[in-house]
Amino acid sequence: MMLKEQEERREDAKRLSMAKTKAKEAPFKFYERDLQAQKEKQQQAELPPSFANFAPFRAKKIPWKVLVPLYKTMLDDEENDR
Repeated sequence: MMLKEQEERREDAKRLSMAKTKAKEAPFKFYERDLQAQKEKQQQAELPPSFANFAPFRAKKIPWKVLVPLYKTMLDDEENDR
């Protein structure tokens, strides 16, 4: 019985402490500033309707003059590592 009463008092004290803490705490100043910046960034990120008219970017193929020596150096490096 005494243990139950002590446990109940401990829980009541904990709830009261949490309620006091919640009542006293205030948001940091930078929290609201960050929320506002996030909203502005999201509004800027929205694409205008005319953006759909642009063709998507497509990269050109890599020339073989670049690929062949690169592949050979990769094979040589791998062989040296062995």
